[in-house]
Amino acid sequence: MANEISLKDAMNRFIDGSNLRKKLDEQKLISSWEELVGKYIASQTKDIFIKNDKLFIKIESSVIRQELGFMRSRLLTVITRRFGQTFVKEIVLM
Repeated sequence: MANEISLKDAMNRFIDGSNLRKKLDEQKLISSWEELVGKYIASQTKDIFIKNDKLFIKIESSVIRQELGFMRSRLLTVITRRFGQTFVKEIVLM
């Protein structure tokens, strides 16, 4: 049957057509934070959210905040490679 598509393709079409892809990727990023930065840095992260293409990260430790500051560009590269698109353009450390 020529008009048949897989469930996966149908879901992807729906997600893309509904502009949900970005929100889903944002949630995947937040839920995979420990995998991206490691257990210790993730344990020091008090809050993380995305707004207006900016990743906001609240860190209580000034040492970890400084370390993440040095890792900004590398972290942006990792995020872009992992998700295949640039939906985070800047990292803001709080």
